Amino acid sequence: MSSNEKREVIAIPLESLIAELSEVRKYIDALQAQINQLTVELNEIGNSRNFISEIKSGAREIIVPTDRKGYVLTKARLEFTDKVIVHVGLDYYVEVPLEKAMDVLVNIEKDLRDTINTLQRELNNATIYYQQLQSIVNKALEQARTQVARKT
Repeated sequence: MSSNEKREVIAIPLESLIAELSEVRKYIDALQAQINQLTVELNEIGNSRNFISEIKSGAREIIVPTDRKGYVLTKARLEFTDKVIVHVGLDYYVEVPLEKAMDVLVNIEKDLRDTINTLQRELNNATIYYQQLQSIVNKALEQARTQVARKT
């Protein structure tokens, strides 16, 4: 910087920076929770696609969980193997042929992957911002410690 240029200094209270740091951390945690939830959902879609593939390959007897965790399972014999009922959004379900169900699941999978990728980019940006804020706070704290040490 030349002697003719003036450097503009902006003073921000350290408390404000620390509060911002805390808010960004909460935002990062929320983004990560959303990504985790969508990843679980993506895995569930994969399981549904595998099930349709099994039906298409001739499976007539299946093991069905009675809950999400699979604490209790039961055997079931498939009576109808040409159609399934698929969730199409909100609280709507539609009975469709296996191929159409697979198409619906592939589209849902694509949407989930796109959403996860968008959230991952946002998480990356938020993490970079958090690190920058953290660096600024650490420098400010170090300067404050240095000033206190000089006075004593």
